Amino acid sequence: MKKIWQMLFVVVVAALARHVQAADNGAISQYSGAVVDEKGQPVAGATVDCYRYPSSNRFGYWGDREPALVQTTVTDGKGEFAVSASADTTVVVLKKAGLATTWKTWSSLIPDSSDPIVLTAPATLSGVVMDDDGKPVAGAVVWIAAANIGNEYDNAAQMNELMGQAARTIFSSRTDANGRFQIDNFPADGRAGLAVSKAGMARH
Repeated sequence: MKKIWQMLFVVVVAALARHVQAADNGAISQYSGAVVDEKGQPVAGATVDCYRYPSSNRFGYWGDREPALVQTTVTDGKGEFAVSASADTTVVVLKKAGLATTWKTWSSLIPDSSDPIVLTAPATLSGVVMDDDGKPVAGAVVWIAAANIGNEYDNAAQMNELMGQAARTIFSSRTDANGRFQIDNFPADGRAGLAVSKAGMARH
């Protein structure tokens, strides 16, 4: 038994030594990407917000957990950026004035791609909120509860989602006197599920 414990101790010490050596060598695990516009030109100065969704099960579903904003950076003159990697699901949200807000997901279940992230011209989501009697509802809050981008028949795109408070903070609106709402800067190739809430009325 004593010999077994000695072997385990050696293994642990060796693992710690490798970890310290990696730190000493300046090795940093990162996710990186390049951002371009629809003409393929680099987009410099875009804001990159990095969120993490804890993935506690092997299927990697994070929809029932809120993302945490852990890092903010900007793209450089070549439109490139890097954020620290994590074992959890990582989502970066990219914003640039005059272009649509977009996002990219990194997960162990999604094959990574070297393709650049494209910021398109902004699209608008709009509509009218009505009550059960068909009358417009003024002052209702409308937000995106979940959204994804890319080819909807691609499994990777199905998981390239923005959800929870992050989606609501970025994409939300309030209805006017005629019940109309408008959410700006949404990507043209995106799909969204909307939620609406009004005091004294059921949420939909």
